Amino acid sequence: TATDVILSNVLVNSRRISRWTGTTAEHDGVAVICGSSPSIRDYLSDIEKHQASGAKLFALNACAQFLHAEGLLADYQVIMDAQEHNVGLIGPAKSHLFASQVHPDCFDAMPSALLWHSTHGNVLVDQQDGFPEHDEEYCLIGSAASVGNTTLVLAYAMGYRRVIIYGMDSSHRGDDSHVVHQACNDGDPCVAVDFRGKQYICSFTMKMQADTFI
Repeated sequence: TATDVILSNVLVNSRRISRWTGTTAEHDGVAVICGSSPSIRDYLSDIEKHQASGAKLFALNACAQFLHAEGLLADYQVIMDAQEHNVGLIGPAKSHLFASQVHPDCFDAMPSALLWHSTHGNVLVDQQDGFPEHDEEYCLIGSAASVGNTTLVLAYAMGYRRVIIYGMDSSHRGDDSHVVHQACNDGDPCVAVDFRGKQYICSFTMKMQADTFI
């Protein structure tokens, strides 16, 4: 998405949404980040046990829909991508965390969502002309390449220091790129990656996620 579109979305959303995420002191809670890779289906019982033990589930994009269909209600659904079609990924969750750069239709569909600011390489997020005054503390969440990598930082800002990750292995399983088919990803360019004696098929975006995960 072009930078000017991202920054325009930031302005529109920041002017109308008053609830922004700040930082929370370190605590002993556990964050379980659930991505949409096909492998997450193999770990549903583990995820259920974590939630039953008090861990908070952070579902990325349409993974919230998948978890709900499997009987698990995510504590948070996180969406960061700025494109309009992402409104179709909104699913059931106790709370929704939408980056200020998402298409405004996402906040129209879920007015109760909390806003958080992703820099995602755009250092002018809160320095551009017209950015609204905000009386309460807020923070800028950095990271790279994907909502998954960035949610690691978002969870840290929310005070979590123990983070468990499922469904972020970044590769396809057979012809499936996601645990639930997402038409918006049809035709994504892919690449073969050799890693420790095995070959994986990844979209370019997911290869970037793996490359920058460290």
